[in-house]
Amino acid sequence: MNPQLTIAQKSVSKVSRLINQIFEQTAKLSQSQREETERFTIFYKQIESEIAKEILYAYPDHTVETKCDGVHGKANNRSYWYVSGIVGKSNFLGGNSDFAVSVAYMVDDKLTAAYIYMPISQKEYMAVKNEGATVNDIRMRLPKHSGKLSDSLLMTNDKSLTKEYALMTSHLHHLSMGVRVVGDPALAICDLAEGKASAAWLTEFNACDHFAAVLIALESGALAADFQGNEVDLSSENIAFASPKLLKPLLQSIHQAR
Repeated sequence: MNPQLTIAQKSVSKVSRLINQIFEQTAKLSQSQREETERFTIFYKQIESEIAKEILYAYPDHTVETKCDGVHGKANNRSYWYVSGIVGKSNFLGGNSDFAVSVAYMVDDKLTAAYIYMPISQKEYMAVKNEGATVNDIRMRLPKHSGKLSDSLLMTNDKSLTKEYALMTSHLHHLSMGVRVVGDPALAICDLAEGKASAAWLTEFNACDHFAAVLIALESGALAADFQGNEVDLSSENIAFASPKLLKPLLQSIHQAR
């Protein structure tokens, strides 16, 4: 296995038991008690801090950026990690097991390795640049597609239902076979990589949450771009993924509805 993936897997494995315990306790709380409060923020930071600690033990000269807990290690390093302790917090807080831990590794701002793990189902996605993507060690490859939205099942994140994007989501729903809205955008992208959807789009992009999923999608054969058609990078505010023939029609339809 790629050495960075080995470290990512090891670091996440060390915190997965704690995540499971907190999830089980949270599922027993009332709706009001499950609202995201300071105690959950402390938990998220603890998870990310433990992962960062494990990575830096193996690679003390690297930098680890975590979503809730900031930057660990040396700043401005060419070897950079992005970590999100819980992607899909709304699912986690709501007692839905569709949430994940995300770890991405970059060298000179280029995605190199990615690891996404679902603690409850123990499902793991991996990708290495130019070596493909897997789910539970099974190779993923997107099936061929006609390139027509009318032949497509689409996926998006729940932010696409806000007033700002509702018209766009409705427009794409009517042009396609349907739109599935999910609480964990990273897993929506992974579902695409598994061939469970033809395309996906996110109306907001976060490096710690989504960079790992970007590489997994690309290595499965998907194309990715922001809504303007640019390559996905730290400046991206939104992002679309699709089978190669479908990306252009998807972006055109997004612009028609905005």
